[in-house]
Amino acid sequence: ICIYLYDLGTEDTQENDEDERINRIMMIINTLPPKTRKVLEECYFNQKKYSEVAQMLNIRTNTVKKHIMKALSSLREELSVSVNGKDS
Repeated sequence: ICIYLYDLGTEDTQENDEDERINRIMMIINTLPPKTRKVLEECYFNQKKYSEVAQMLNIRTNTVKKHIMKALSSLREELSVSVNGKDS
């Protein structure tokens, strides 16, 4: 029984940590420039191909790739800062 209760506490903590991570990611995404955010959302959340997003936004496929690289770089940088305890 003690192990079971311990596991429940660990699971709640893991869920809270996951919720916090998701909230942090969404906050970072919301700070991206509008077009970068739109490209990221279309490619990752709506699972569209780069070529589809390029056509939809009337931009080149390479521009879509640059927006994705910029978005992922920002996410990595901001998440790295919060993991290293430098985030307030």
